[in-house]
Amino acid sequence: MLGSVLNMMNPIEKWILGATVSGMLCLMCTAAPSGGGNPPEERVTYAVAATVLAHGTFHRYVDREAGLNQCVQFLNAHGIHIDSAGLSEPLPKKELARLVAQSVLVRTGEAEYESGRVILPPDADSWVDYCLLYDINVDHAWAKLMDFVRENASYVRRLNGEEIPNRREEQ
Repeated sequence: MLGSVLNMMNPIEKWILGATVSGMLCLMCTAAPSGGGNPPEERVTYAVAATVLAHGTFHRYVDREAGLNQCVQFLNAHGIHIDSAGLSEPLPKKELARLVAQSVLVRTGEAEYESGRVILPPDADSWVDYCLLYDINVDHAWAKLMDFVRENASYVRRLNGEEIPNRREEQ
């Protein structure tokens, strides 16, 4: 179980794992002008999270040019469920906890599956509890995701299917 793996890790190894999980959310950052639109919290959607998670945490397995649908298919194929119909929905923080925790379980080989989905280990009552129990800093991951949204506003608007203003309107 992941708990036994984490218990055998020294503090530096735990920090590296935590930094890797949190860092996944900003690996694919490319400079893009920030600009108007909804507040960053409202622009953090399942589409944004799926793309950043796939290109960040699983960058060795997901082609750099993979689009949103390919990212969602990859995550779903590995038990990290993202509903294609709800991609434009805002991502609640507790759902980010689920996505991050499931990705840790998949990456460490500790994931257990039911109906093709990574299930919550029995030693936790919720994904938020699991993150607290295993020292996964969801607040840090959320902050990194918010940074990504702010720094890549045009890309995020395209992912979320928002209308892109022309260059004159942005200036």
